[in-house]
Amino acid sequence: MNEIAPDCNGSIIELRTIEGDKAMNVRIGTAPVSWGVWFPSDPRQTPWPRFLDEVAEAGYEWIELGPYGYLPTDLATLRAELDKRTLKVSATFIMRSLHESSAWPEIER
Repeated sequence: MNEIAPDCNGSIIELRTIEGDKAMNVRIGTAPVSWGVWFPSDPRQTPWPRFLDEVAEAGYEWIELGPYGYLPTDLATLRAELDKRTLKVSATFIMRSLHESSAWPEIER
């Protein structure tokens, strides 16, 4: 039986089997939904600059963008804000029915 022992180092967790013959690196990230963000603009949600600050302060390196329009949609602005905090994007979020081809034009914008 192989047991797995985690070793945390910032946002990287290395898992090794007890025998030490297999290892994998897992990068842990977070997303606006973890801060209660479901919509692009809702005054009750965490403001995006605070979200980015807290993510960086918590030691994360990778984020998902969350709902379109929550974080800056101008690429230069977004890149500058991420770079200030040494953050990288791993994914985005789409709250639409991808199986409905009629929704694709709006999704692709």
